Amino acid sequence: MFASLVRLKCYNTWLNIEIVINTQCPNLQLRNKRLHWAKVLPEFKEKPMADKKDIKTRDTTQEVVFVCDLNPMGGEIHVVGDFNQWQADANLMAKAKDLTYTCKLKLAPGTYEYKFLVNGIWYTDHQADRQVMNCYGTLNSVIDVR
Repeated sequence: MFASLVRLKCYNTWLNIEIVINTQCPNLQLRNKRLHWAKVLPEFKEKPMADKKDIKTRDTTQEVVFVCDLNPMGGEIHVVGDFNQWQADANLMAKAKDLTYTCKLKLAPGTYEYKFLVNGIWYTDHQADRQVMNCYGTLNSVIDVR
């Protein structure tokens, strides 16, 4: 018996899935310490797509404004999260007239985890909807976009 707990992200939602595999199954083979499914699946036949002109698309993104009131002491503040694959330099925040830092992003509906990166140090947003524990044992801020 082989068991593993897997955390997958599907459409901006994290799923915790426990996978249990009976290693005595004749269709499984152990090669290079990895399980491989030996059964050949039937060929997938794709349905023909409609013409692009027949498909009506609708922009469902929402403009979200992130606001940070931390003082970077001459440095930079970035908003980093699921929406930019946690790339530290992706979204630089601009200084507003009220001495806060803001960044406007268009996000699709969903739940996003994020943090502020201030001069290389991670901070949560104390004004966020909520906080959740991340895989490093620290907190991430969460925003729900409807």
